[in-house]
Amino acid sequence: MAAALEKPYDKIYDTTHLMIVVLHKFKKKVYEHDVPLSLIIIEVIIAIIGVSLYF
Repeated sequence: MAAALEKPYDKIYDTTHLMIVVLHKFKKKVYEHDVPLSLIIIEVIIAIIGVSLYF
């Protein structure tokens, strides 16, 4: 079983740190696979918006 992630630093230095903080607001425990999955979902949403505005 994967261990839950905690905020590694007091400040946010990277998008992964930001995502850990955001996910902690929605979930009690944030696991390692949650962070890249949520980042990919956000990137896909931004890409779809960008493509839809282009065409």
